[in-house]
Amino acid sequence: MTIVSPPWTPRRVLVVHTDTALRRSVVHGLRGLGVGLVLEAASAREAGTVARSPGARDLAMVEVVDGEGWALVADLRRVGWAPVVALPAAVDVTLVSGALSRGASAALFPPGERAAPVPPGDGTPAVTDDPRPVPDVHGEPQLLSRRELQILQFAADGLANTDIARKLGISPLTVKSHLGRIARRLGSGERAQMVLLALRAGVIG
Repeated sequence: MTIVSPPWTPRRVLVVHTDTALRRSVVHGLRGLGVGLVLEAASAREAGTVARSPGARDLAMVEVVDGEGWALVADLRRVGWAPVVALPAAVDVTLVSGALSRGASAALFPPGERAAPVPPGDGTPAVTDDPRPVPDVHGEPQLLSRRELQILQFAADGLANTDIARKLGISPLTVKSHLGRIARRLGSGERAQMVLLALRAGVIG
């Protein structure tokens, strides 16, 4: 992800992203622009603590993949971080509009992502816009976003990551990233088991 010079140099920036390599790339870019202090967090819970530490609150850059990211955007605005820039995993109208409605000032997309509106009747699974609960391997409910459910539905249909990416207008790397997050939430990295858990929950068919 390329970071361009802002019209002012923030003294203190918070970067929240679960992908360690991407987060460190952003941090490196910000330091190269002369940002005095860059704080890092790998989760919304960690960010909630780091965000409240003493000091300037000039800019926050937050990964947004579901309702948890939206809630974090709103929380950061409440405690004085402004502006907040959303980092959606893909060009997804629901993700971006949700972040903007909760106080994000802008969205920065991964390179190579493009919007791809899907016409009705092309086989795209119908799923709800709101996160839905899916019990993990221990029976504890975990919320999965609309996009995550779409990807699980396509996986259940037997599509490979490249085929899923083509249908959704995102990159295969983004599909892989979504599946990684689903795996962490559900407690299993096995594609078949993730699909089975979603089928049992009735959120895909």
